Amino acid sequence: MIHGDVIRANALVTDDGQVTVLDFDFCGFGWRAYDVASYLLTIRNTPQEQEFERAFLEGYEEFAACE
Repeated sequence: MIHGDVIRANALVTDDGQVTVLDFDFCGFGWRAYDVASYLLTIRNTPQEQEFERAFLEGYEEFAACE
C-alpha cells in the first residue's frame, strides 16, 4: 500500500516531531518508489531540500526499506 499523495500539506507535525499523515484519497496498491519520488519532487530546489530529504528517508525506512 502507498499513500499516493505524500506532500507536506498532507501531514501534521506536533511540537515533539510526531508526524501524522492525512488525506488518503489516492491510497492504494503501487510502487513505494512513487511515494518517495513524489515527495522528493515537491521539496526540490527549496532551501530545506537536503534536510527534508534526509528526514523523510530516515522516517520512511523505519517502516519500509528503500533498497
